[in-house]
Amino acid sequence: MEYTIIEVPDLNDSMSRVVLNGKAYLIRFTWNDHGGFWKFGLYDTQSQPIVIGIKIVPRFLRRDRVAKRCFRCDDQAGAHREE
Repeated sequence: MEYTIIEVPDLNDSMSRVVLNGKAYLIRFTWNDHGGFWKFGLYDTQSQPIVIGIKIVPRFLRRDRVAKRCFRCDDQAGAHREE
């Protein structure tokens, strides 16, 4: 299984460019101070959201939702937008 390491700046709100399966995306990490958690969003290179507001939960992977709905890196990824 291949994986990509995404280096995140030491900021409470950051946007970084990542390449997944040969296609460029923007990924945003945001700290929610009130709730005490991180969330992320995935955007196309024109800053249009594909999926936003996904809460990052330590040691918990929802493969059914994340792998199939959020991280599809093919041309149909836009069909899974959550706004």
